[in-house]
Amino acid sequence: MPRAPRPVDACIGRVSEIAAVEAALRGSRLVTLAGPGGVGKTRIALEVAWSVDDTYPDGVWFVPLGDLDLSADRASVAGAVLTGLGIADQSARPPEDKLAAHLADRRLLLVLDNCEHILPLVTPVVRDLLAASAGLRLLTTSRESLGLTGERVLAVPPLSVPAPSSVSTGTRVKELLESDAVRLLVERARAVDPDFEIGVDDARAVAELTAQLDGLPLAIELCATRLRSLSVGQLLERLNGRLDMEPRDPGGHEPRHRSLRGVIDWSYELCSPSHQVLWTRLAVFPTSFDIAAAEDVCGFDELARDEVLDGIDRLVARSVLLTERLPGGMRYRMLSTIREYAMERLIASGEVAPLRRRHRDYYLARISSVVRGWARPTHVDALQEMDAERPHYAAALSWSAVVEEEHDAGLEFAATLRYHWLSGGHLAEGRRWLALFLDKEGISTPTRGHGLWVASWVSMLQGDLDGAARYIDALAGLADEIDVEAHIHHWTGLLEVFSGRAEDAIVHLDRAATGHRRRGADALEMSARFMQSYALASVGRGAEAESVATDVVDRAGTTGDHLNHGWAWWMRAYARWKLGDPAAAEDALREVLLVQRNFRDRVCIAGTVALLAVVAESRGDAARADELAVTAVGLFTAIGTEPESLGWDFSRAWTATAATIAARSGVDDLATVARAVIVDQDEAQIVRDLIEQLGRPRTGAAHDAEPLAVLTRREREVAGLVAAGLTNREIAAQLVIAPRTADGHVERILSKLGVRRRSMVAALVVSAAAPAEPANSPHRGAADDPRRPFGL
Repeated sequence: MPRAPRPVDACIGRVSEIAAVEAALRGSRLVTLAGPGGVGKTRIALEVAWSVDDTYPDGVWFVPLGDLDLSADRASVAGAVLTGLGIADQSARPPEDKLAAHLADRRLLLVLDNCEHILPLVTPVVRDLLAASAGLRLLTTSRESLGLTGERVLAVPPLSVPAPSSVSTGTRVKELLESDAVRLLVERARAVDPDFEIGVDDARAVAELTAQLDGLPLAIELCATRLRSLSVGQLLERLNGRLDMEPRDPGGHEPRHRSLRGVIDWSYELCSPSHQVLWTRLAVFPTSFDIAAAEDVCGFDELARDEVLDGIDRLVARSVLLTERLPGGMRYRMLSTIREYAMERLIASGEVAPLRRRHRDYYLARISSVVRGWARPTHVDALQEMDAERPHYAAALSWSAVVEEEHDAGLEFAATLRYHWLSGGHLAEGRRWLALFLDKEGISTPTRGHGLWVASWVSMLQGDLDGAARYIDALAGLADEIDVEAHIHHWTGLLEVFSGRAEDAIVHLDRAATGHRRRGADALEMSARFMQSYALASVGRGAEAESVATDVVDRAGTTGDHLNHGWAWWMRAYARWKLGDPAAAEDALREVLLVQRNFRDRVCIAGTVALLAVVAESRGDAARADELAVTAVGLFTAIGTEPESLGWDFSRAWTATAATIAARSGVDDLATVARAVIVDQDEAQIVRDLIEQLGRPRTGAAHDAEPLAVLTRREREVAGLVAAGLTNREIAAQLVIAPRTADGHVERILSKLGVRRRSMVAALVVSAAAPAEPANSPHRGAADDPRRPFGL
């Protein structure tokens, strides 16, 4: 299936054009569909994408470039293509290099839509991609050609209209319907009036109308919405009057475009004043938007906020806005030609700057809210929302970068997007924006501090430790002006972890945690503590590492901080493995996956699979280690990084494990198998499978362990105390833990065992302690046969 939107309505005509594009692609690696706005270039490209999908082993990919702002650069174009291809952009490599490397040995069709407004940027990117990949074919849509050697340009004609000789009183309806323009008019008219038919008396007017509109699909669709309240004759009369008043060459438009411009002008003038204001202001949105955004950004002064919904409804009815019904709700967008018209109106109104500022501030407030709730189960929805709004972020950042007084807000925006850069797979893009704004003047000290610590974190995750060190040094230079001591210690500690200086990291992270606690930053405090746990395990202080990680597990589990909860369980697993207890490590890693079942931290999931592979190899389970390692490589490749990004100490363990597995598999490097596993990996399914597999009894385990196999060792201990009749408070006292922690353990035990009452927990504990039946017992069935544990 092509990675392109599937049109919901039927394609009228265009059979010969689609066939011509398919033939051109067989003979040329670059084909451009050229023509005026509204002629139907995008629709033909989409139809081609769906018709030739089976021809390309690596698929057909559709990338809309109309979302890019006019201030975009080549890196932005390459980044948009990376996103369209579903490639995470995490590394410090330039996006064009990463794109060329990804496409080097692939055979695919890449569709780049709406290139005209950034043609000088698209042309060199296309030229370099074609040079880097012999198996790549490109289909572009633009109002003019790219001008590259070997390019095949296909001019897109308008739809066929009735011949002039047919415009007579005796024209038959059947003959009219042989015209694609007439068929489109009828199809779209029936969308607003299901009873619409062309009567004998309407035939001449229909022929004249479609001819007057030059067969342009967009012009026809806009006029068709008027057939709900006007006859074809009335519509033609008003349109003729409108076009007769148009100057012959308005703004340099060619004659065919003049008819479309006249129709758009007419549609605008038929709107009420408030709806005209809304249409104009909606030009500030570079891509689709939801009703909340439209209300907050456009509803002010002469257009009240509560008038926006009615205006949106009317603009949808007039086909000025298109709708997209998505799982998160309805979204709206303008076709590029209509948005260009609105932007002209917006510039003339003098409201560009206030609208751009309101647009930027609205999305800044929205992502700030997301960040505040990031460590909650809504993270998955928030990540999807941020991906959908990415063009809005780029537009807001681009505008802030070119307006001097907006630099401070621009850096705050870029820094607040930190989770989008990380979990959305856009670290390289985030690094570019942060670096750009940090080089600007007019940045307040608190905002610069925020930008510097985020930039240091992003740099480390990219593997650029020198860059991270420079940002931390710059942050330290602000210590006399703002309170950044905890951040300095935090990111210095993480830098030491990545650099293999764990003893120094322990000291810095302890100071960071203390500073964050003093400031009431609980989430950052727990983050520093689980990083400290890793450093402790790295220097052989496994028991201390487990204790620190367990404290974070208990605190984060109680508060619902899933971000720290998942990573703290990972650190606890790592500590147990370092202490020589692989079984306990696997128990803890199952807990990580239970958190990630809803939270979906992609780096944590990949790191968990990688650590499971290391643990399996250390236990001598070669088959399982092989499969887990291959899966881990695929997961890390999909997010644009590698297992070594989990720190110097784990990197050593992983490198040794990977080398052993590669030698056993007969390959030089496990990275060579990444491409084979990246395409169809389903992270959610991997998590579900591993949770189920890690819950199975291990080979050689006593039969009496089976009822409680899903519980961790601590939870089995708590279950035993529940069976002994102790209350939660008594359990807390006996285990020397907080009462809330005991409550959490009991709740998880009930959930995992699928029971509702403490008495049933006691019954399962008693059952687990019962002697196993002999293997040759006649009561032992197939369901009791031991299963190979953990097999993928």
